[in-house]
Amino acid sequence: MAYTDEYGVKYSDDKKKLIKFEANLLSEDMTEYSVLDGTEVIGTNAFMGYKTLKVIHLPYSIRQVESKAFSDCKIEEIHFAGDIEQWLQIDWKCFLNQGYRLYFNDTNLVESVIIPESISVIKENAFYFCKSLHSVIFNKNITLIERDAFNKSGLIGILSIPKSCLTIKQYAFFNCNDITRVKIPGATQSVWYGAFSACYGLQSFVVSNENEHLYSDGIGLYSFVTERDSKNVDKSKLRLVALASGYKGKYRVHEKTVSIVSEACCFSSIPSGEIEITQTVDVVRGAFRCCRGKIKAPTTMRKALFEEGISNNQIETIFNYQEALISQDAPEVIALNPFRVLGVYCNASQREIQSNAAKIKRFLEIGKQPSFKTDFNEVLPPIDRTQEMVDKALSQISQPKEKLAYALLWFAKPRCEQHRKAEDLLRNNNIEEACEMMMNDCGDGRRMIGPYFFLSRHRSNNDFTLINFVQVIHLLYFIKNYTDDNEEPDTLDKSLIEEICGEKFDISNEDFQILLLDKIITFVKPTHLWASADSSRLPKPVIEYIFSKSIGKNIASINTNIAAIKTIDKKDTQKILKAANELKQKTKQDIATIDEYLSPSDVRYISVHDALANQILQSAIDGYNHAEILSTVARNVYALMQYASSLAKSELVKNRCEDNIKVVKEVVDELPPTGLESIDKKLLAAVTRARNSSDTIEQAKNLLIETEQYLFKINLAYLTESDKDIAKQIFAYFTKVSTVIASVCLNKIIEDVNSSRYNLSHQAWEVIQALNQLPLDADFKKARYDNNVDTLIKNMSRGVYGNKHYRDSISYDLIDIRPEYDVWKDCRLKNDYRQYIKRFPKGAHISEAKRLQSEIGRKADELRKRQEEQRELERIRHEEQRKREQKIKREGKLLNWAIGILVVTIVFELIYLFCGWDGVLGTFGYIALFGFMFLIGWVRDSLSS
Repeated sequence: MAYTDEYGVKYSDDKKKLIKFEANLLSEDMTEYSVLDGTEVIGTNAFMGYKTLKVIHLPYSIRQVESKAFSDCKIEEIHFAGDIEQWLQIDWKCFLNQGYRLYFNDTNLVESVIIPESISVIKENAFYFCKSLHSVIFNKNITLIERDAFNKSGLIGILSIPKSCLTIKQYAFFNCNDITRVKIPGATQSVWYGAFSACYGLQSFVVSNENEHLYSDGIGLYSFVTERDSKNVDKSKLRLVALASGYKGKYRVHEKTVSIVSEACCFSSIPSGEIEITQTVDVVRGAFRCCRGKIKAPTTMRKALFEEGISNNQIETIFNYQEALISQDAPEVIALNPFRVLGVYCNASQREIQSNAAKIKRFLEIGKQPSFKTDFNEVLPPIDRTQEMVDKALSQISQPKEKLAYALLWFAKPRCEQHRKAEDLLRNNNIEEACEMMMNDCGDGRRMIGPYFFLSRHRSNNDFTLINFVQVIHLLYFIKNYTDDNEEPDTLDKSLIEEICGEKFDISNEDFQILLLDKIITFVKPTHLWASADSSRLPKPVIEYIFSKSIGKNIASINTNIAAIKTIDKKDTQKILKAANELKQKTKQDIATIDEYLSPSDVRYISVHDALANQILQSAIDGYNHAEILSTVARNVYALMQYASSLAKSELVKNRCEDNIKVVKEVVDELPPTGLESIDKKLLAAVTRARNSSDTIEQAKNLLIETEQYLFKINLAYLTESDKDIAKQIFAYFTKVSTVIASVCLNKIIEDVNSSRYNLSHQAWEVIQALNQLPLDADFKKARYDNNVDTLIKNMSRGVYGNKHYRDSISYDLIDIRPEYDVWKDCRLKNDYRQYIKRFPKGAHISEAKRLQSEIGRKADELRKRQEEQRELERIRHEEQRKREQKIKREGKLLNWAIGILVVTIVFELIYLFCGWDGVLGTFGYIALFGFMFLIGWVRDSLSS
């Protein structure tokens, strides 16, 4: 019986557990409630949903608050009748929905607590959402701070973890917004995920120099990676555990970082913040939850960041330059720049250009190569000019826009001494010094013109690789419209552009940027350009242009392939399904690129996935609907529909895919696995013949013998299949056909045993032992097979052996579906290879099997010979023994006769001495009479028998 108080709160009979609050008239608008004294447990869902309750009084006897006890409640105050030590003994399994104020001894508001010496562990949820708690002083015995212990609490200022604390569990101080600094001592070995995440006022971490497990650079909190199979730490590898979310500036993740744990970069309160990750790291799911700041990371991390829910405009890509280049060779736009071919600076006059072109022609006519100051053969591939190259160069710079584009990637004639010295250094192969001097600002706006941005020494082989293209990309962000009279451009000199293209030349800012992009795309992968493009700093037309040259090409390719398949006759099943599979293969790489570089939240990402999914699905439906025999296309259709479902992003398309998959799956489930179709037909024919035959045990044996080879092939296919999903499918089919065969055989056994007047149990048992090799459906085995086999065993053994051991016994005499390896292994264990030789006459071990079996036969013959010889020796010994015994017996008889005659003689002598001859004759008479009577009795007994 349960106890219910006046407010409808139900307790256990002993009042130690509060079970459930059930409202009555007195408690409908109750805002405050006091739990009965002596209560130890508040049960699961006890006050769930009771939103009017604001204040709860708990007795000091409380020891546990179970999950969801106050779920969906609006508790504002908790009055606890005990003190801090008793409070920390409570096991809190529930979360409160909002911040509350805590009172000890029912009246004292808890703003600061001192953890007693008796406490070594701060329990889970101890101060979860306790907004009145502003400070805590730990004792020197604390070793563990459990999960959510201070989650969302009101802690303020500097948090000092006690020197004795070894572990801080997950979310221990999560969302403590007023903490400004965290001090971690040397003893702390591990800080779990989310422990200090989303603390929006946290400015820094301070980790003791004595700590061998944790490290901080002030903003990031890291743990050293523990070496596998040991407790040693590898200080060359770090895991990012948490960030100081209150830090407003840009933060660069430590270069030794190998992974970022869950919740580590949760910093939604600082949308202006920026994290830079310079190398690819492992990202645990949830690492960037609620992240709104910008993330600067390698291209290879984009997909992982997208999966974290980071949008495309939040990601700024850091490249591996070698991967970004189309080729490691000097791009043609520089190595064969038309200004270089013509041997002039990019701001050379038309007269200089024509003069050099004529000079080159004259040199070539006499078979010589001219050289010019602007060749820079020391740092670029040597140039071997031809007349065709010269004509092409003149054509390339014939239009002002093209001339400007090529000029951006070549040297302008130096105006100042600094740039002249830089060129001299370059010609002397002093690449780094020349680049550094050219990059220094000397007031010449042409400092960003020319291939300096691309030149860098590749230390490994002393070649010069064009890798710093990103600096040229960054040029796009700073170019301003040079036609603006009120503002001079930041990076280009107006007069230089006039020198190149003329005073009347005019070009918009966007067109100028696109002009540069056209040349960059010739040697940089377009997808890398797209990944580096910052939509917040580049004009929309430029962003759209970059998109059209990169991901846009992939989308266009997919749309072209979709359009092509729509022209195929929907009623031609073979063609439409073939085209659908080709569409799947043709678009795989395009989809992979889109997945890598487009955010899943991007409308274009969703649109192209849904369009492709819809088309593949529709093609599969058309092929299915017009197929003459569904079974021939069902598996192909099913695979296409599943692929379409994996592509679909919108709920509408997903649901359409799932609805059609369900229909086709019913047909596919009835099909045999791929490659076993012909076996399935033969098995079906064999089972059909068996069902139409007489119900005898002999027919059951015939069915097993006929299907043995097919069952063997299915079993072999299952055991040798490496793909787990396919193997599972094969085994399901194997079980299905085995159960059908077992059912037919069992029917025939039962009918034959029941109708025969003879006991056929032993013949039936031979079939049962063969069937025990097969995998049978669990329901069939339990409901029918085992019961009938038990009955058969009892009849056969008069109830002695009716148990599981005998029920599951297996014999391979009638059939054997084991693969060659298993038979070989079994034969080796038994040292009898006849079964292997019989089953696998062309097997891999047949020569060895025959040799070993021959050896076994030879040894058996030798043993038989020895046994025969032994038996012959035994026979001779027994014969000699018999003769000896007969001789002894004869000699004994003679001795007995001699003794008898002697006794008779003595008797007659005595009779003669005492009675004379009359006595002797009388004795003979009596003997004769008794002898005659004995003879008559013997004759009578002989006649009666």
